[in-house]
Amino acid sequence: MRSTRTGHRWAAVMVAAILMMLAAAIAAPAQVFTSLHSFDVTDGAQPWAGLFQASNGQLYGTTSTDGGTNAWGTVFKMTPTGTLTT
Repeated sequence: MRSTRTGHRWAAVMVAAILMMLAAAIAAPAQVFTSLHSFDVTDGAQPWAGLFQASNGQLYGTTSTDGGTNAWGTVFKMTPTGTLTT
């Protein structure tokens, strides 16, 4: 009787493991990278770190230089569609 219970437990563990593997194998939808803006020397150069999204939905970031004579860079705001304001 004891070996039958052990056999059932083993089978239940195997079924659970197989179900977990099958669930993990389901592919997640692919994510697509979209470039919103390419910096040129007129609006900054060398974006620094990542963007921060504020509660108003706008994206904010910095560049390490402004592309001209200013070595201090810029702070910019960008809409989710890519409209940039420095």
